[in-house]
Amino acid sequence: MATEASSKKKSKVSTTQVKVIDDEESGDVALVEDLRAYLKDKADPSFVKSLPASVQRRIKALKQLQLEYTKVQQEFFTEMAALEAKYSVKYRPLLDRRSDIVAGSYEPTDKECEWHLDDTTIDDDDSAVSPKIVEIKEDGETAIGGLSDDMQKVSVESSVDADDTVATKNETDQVGIPSFWLTAFRNAELLTDMVKEHDEPLLQHLVDLKTVYADNQGLDFTLEFHFSDNGYFTNKVLTKSYVVECKVDENDPFPFEGPTIVKTAGCKIDWKKGKNLTVKTVKKKQRHKGWFFMCFSV
Repeated sequence: MATEASSKKKSKVSTTQVKVIDDEESGDVALVEDLRAYLKDKADPSFVKSLPASVQRRIKALKQLQLEYTKVQQEFFTEMAALEAKYSVKYRPLLDRRSDIVAGSYEPTDKECEWHLDDTTIDDDDSAVSPKIVEIKEDGETAIGGLSDDMQKVSVESSVDADDTVATKNETDQVGIPSFWLTAFRNAELLTDMVKEHDEPLLQHLVDLKTVYADNQGLDFTLEFHFSDNGYFTNKVLTKSYVVECKVDENDPFPFEGPTIVKTAGCKIDWKKGKNLTVKTVKKKQRHKGWFFMCFSV
């Protein structure tokens, strides 16, 4: 399993943003953030030394306050991570049911399919006869312009039979929700640039994506990518693990912004012969293509 440790720059972990409702508290937070920005911009020792001794003394007091503030932030982010890990247990049954529906191993009931926010409704009879060629006679019978009564009856019945046949065939062919995760990736801002055309046939076999926390602290976690049988590799599951720290550096507290990824570990993909999407062969030399599945190599 390959690993990649961060050096000077650490990756920021996306965390839940908490809105401060109270106006006074919100103002205090804004004031502290402005103070942090000021102290960061004015951190040049030569600038500080150019100030009067009394001002330098107060700046030190502000720095001490900022250190205490970031410690409270650290406590907040740590508790938030633990809360996410706690609720991941409650999410799991819902996500497992989603996985079953997507894969087609579970067919939802009519009650489960009720969703009042849809703009349109499903009506099996809407497409039975094309409205462009159907007219309504005074006696209530349907008529198709230019055809005799007998031909009208045959045409309508044939149209209904043909549409029913196509609908039945489509219903039989469709299992679950095809390309669910590929569509999700294509619409995810952070992933859409990673997914290339060559990745799409394989990502159509992605049937589930899970987040597994290493413990109840909610910092270290592993992403599990579950695949159905495919012609590219033999793995059933690909993993990407993340080691996360949430710690204030007392020697340099101002850059603290919450949990950061300090190390990642991918997994070995058992590619089938000639199906490795991460390399291409040009004159017997292999070169990286740099597509989605490259992320598992680090």
